[in-house]
Amino acid sequence: MKLKAAISDNLSEELVKKLNGIRQQILVQVLVPHLKVPEDWGPTQFFVQNCDVCDAKTHGMFVHVTLSGVSLTDDRADNDFSRARDEIEGIYGEVIAEHLPKGETCEITVIIMLDKPLRNGDSIVEEDEPANIEGTLEE
Repeated sequence: MKLKAAISDNLSEELVKKLNGIRQQILVQVLVPHLKVPEDWGPTQFFVQNCDVCDAKTHGMFVHVTLSGVSLTDDRADNDFSRARDEIEGIYGEVIAEHLPKGETCEITVIIMLDKPLRNGDSIVEEDEPANIEGTLEE
């Protein structure tokens, strides 16, 4: 599985560093409990790619997260993928809020791309609307 975020280039260097280094947190809080993977998964089985950066002149502040290479297995129920997506959004939202100055907002979208469609025909697990994360960092 690969986790990757595309971000606007107006995020702080510290926030980008945290986003690029989020592997262990996602593994422990998302993949193990929701997608039933072993805790000792190696770097080829799950890795976090450094963020792609987009020009903030043409975009507002945003983080778009994609978890791809996710397989349907007998151990995973359809709602495990929704729970995993929600947990990823919560983790990223918390990290963003902690590094974003109070009064600023960042839009976040999280999707999970599956290797086969679920029973409802969807092969992408996402919310209808992006979430808006408000900064909590006191400057």
